[in-house]
Amino acid sequence: MRRSLFASGSMRILNLFVLAVLLAVGAFEMGRARASRTHEDRRRTPVVEAVRHAATAVVSIYAQQRRRRKMLIRSAGSGVIVHPAGYVITNSHVIRGGTGVTVELWGDGGRYRAQIIADLPQNDLALLRISRPHPFPYVSIASTRNVMLGEAAIAVGNPRGLGDTIT
Repeated sequence: MRRSLFASGSMRILNLFVLAVLLAVGAFEMGRARASRTHEDRRRTPVVEAVRHAATAVVSIYAQQRRRRKMLIRSAGSGVIVHPAGYVITNSHVIRGGTGVTVELWGDGGRYRAQIIADLPQNDLALLRISRPHPFPYVSIASTRNVMLGEAAIAVGNPRGLGDTIT
């Protein structure tokens, strides 16, 4: 009795051979595509892109307080611009009691006097407003519904006036 090439055992071997060839060709093409990307493109991770996007909206905040005997106390912290009209969210403890609040942009180093719009010490939140003739860079506030447990978080700021940091 003559066995057909398409008998079940032979067909399984043929299918495995075709699958192996397809995987090899796919791996080769992926390697070629990856090699065509520049070194800089390969280093451009999602974290790098997120920082590049958000850092222009991060600001340093400096608040001055006058105390007894004309002593000047400065506090420093971070904030983020959340609207192109110059609305900035920061911590209440950064601006609390401040008689003069200054906001400095990371991107262009511009300095702006800030108006305190709202101060919620119970939530440690404050809303400031800075202004200029053209819009500010800003980031949108994301919904907490979209956050996944274990997802990476990036902190960009100016903790205690120590300079621009990314963690």
